[in-house]
Amino acid sequence: MSIPTAKERLHPSYWAALTPDRRAIIFGASGTIVTYGELNERSNRCAYFMRSLGLHAGDRVAMLIENHPAFLEIAWAAQNSGRLFTPIS
Repeated sequence: MSIPTAKERLHPSYWAALTPDRRAIIFGASGTIVTYGELNERSNRCAYFMRSLGLHAGDRVAMLIENHPAFLEIAWAAQNSGRLFTPIS
């Protein structure tokens, strides 16, 4: 087994495989907690949804969303599937 690189250790899927119940997001406004396992599963589901809409690697995705834990799920979905992500203020 090889030692993971620093880049690999930054990815939620690394932590989801290692410690899926570890807290990845703690949303202060509501106290919502999202684990690495949940973040990984939700971002994968979102990436498949983007694909079902006809988006491909290299396509651009922009998001206008309130301060919400789903922001990171969508951002990781775009990152994982090779799409370019732009948050809109």
